[in-house]
This record gives sequence, C-alpha cells and structure tokens, in this order.
Amino acid sequence: MLFLLSAFAPDVSAKETQEVTGGDTDSQNVYWKHGINFRTDDDNFKMKIGGRFQGDAAAFDQDDATQLAFPGLGDDTSEIRRIRLYTEGALYHDYGFKFQIDYSYIGSQITEDLLYKDIYVDRRNIPYLGTLRFGHQFEPFTLEDETSTKYISFMERSLPTLAFDPSRSTGVLLFNTPL
Repeated sequence: MLFLLSAFAPDVSAKETQEVTGGDTDSQNVYWKHGINFRTDDDNFKMKIGGRFQGDAAAFDQDDATQLAFPGLGDDTSEIRRIRLYTEGALYHDYGFKFQIDYSYIGSQITEDLLYKDIYVDRRNIPYLGTLRFGHQFEPFTLEDETSTKYISFMERSLPTLAFDPSRSTGVLLFNTPL
C-alpha cells in the first residue's frame, strides 16, 4: 500500500498550486469522496482508502419494581461492533484490486487476530465474459448478505442467511452485468 501511495506522490506534489473548486473531482488528483481518493490525470490509476467504525450503545431507565425483578439489567453499556479498513483501486481500467481487514470486538476486548474480509485482484472488461476475480471474496448467494452492513435495515442479518450463506471464500469468480 505504501508503494502505491508513493507512486502517486510526485504527481500530487506537482499539483500543489492547483485551484480546488467546490466539490469538482474532475480536476483533482487527491480528494475526499467516501474516503481518500488518488488518481492520475489520465484515470489509468485510481486508488481509494476508506473504512468504517460501528458501535452499539444502550441506556436503561427502570422503575424500582423492574430493578427488583431484573437485577443488573439496568446497566448502561456501549461497545464497538467493528473497525474495518480497506484500500481498493484500478489499473488501466481493466485491472482492479481490493484489500480489506476487520478488527472485530467481542464485548470490550479486541480479538487477537485480524479478519481478512476481501483480498482479491480482478481482470475487468473481458469481452462476453465480464470480470474474472481471484482471491478471498464474497460468494454471490443472497442479496441480504451482499448488502453492506452500512446499509442493512436491522442490527443483524436474518437467521437463515447466517445459517446457510457461505459468505466469503477463497477462489475464482466469473461474473458479468448486462447492460
């Protein structure tokens, strides 16, 4: 990742005097849009660094009868659900990559291991075939599991999805999107 960042450094420093207009990312090589983005003038190289931080909190206000019936239930609490960091990019419009790691928390303790979520490279725009992807990635199984945790309606996914969906695996995936 540092190598890729250093590859963009000369191009960025040469543009120090470039005027930044409000939100116009067409004339900028480094900009913020859902994460920090880097790109070359000819759009042959693009890279994005981002992540998410998700937490849960609960506050209870109980009367005396409820506290007697359920002792210890009234503790206010908070916890970190996940911290996820990623970098993704494209090379010459036809090659892509993504590297995503997750620091998961159990209670208030961080786990010892990093969880590798997505680590893959892909070849895009193959005529008639679409995209060929190699690495650790989602298996396309259900729309519910394909939807990011940033956008799901409930705190957790449904039980059938958790029980039967293979989620992520290492392998090769060939997919295409009709126009």
